Amino acid sequence: SIDGVVLEICDNAGGIEEDLIDSIFESNFTTKKGGTGMGLYLSKTIMERLGGDISVMNKGYGVKFSLKFKG
Repeated sequence: SIDGVVLEICDNAGGIEEDLIDSIFESNFTTKKGGTGMGLYLSKTIMERLGGDISVMNKGYGVKFSLKFKG
């Protein structure tokens, strides 16, 4: 039986540096000049409040974000 839904989004934009990947969901963490570091932090906070989760991993020449929604 299926216990929810997983949505995976992949790109081919070169990936995320391994020494940064564990920090990208932290509040105020950004690699962009003038960035606020709130986008991925808020995304993770919303997913967790809904009982789900969001994760990221390097895959090939890009990254894969996985959004897990409870059933």
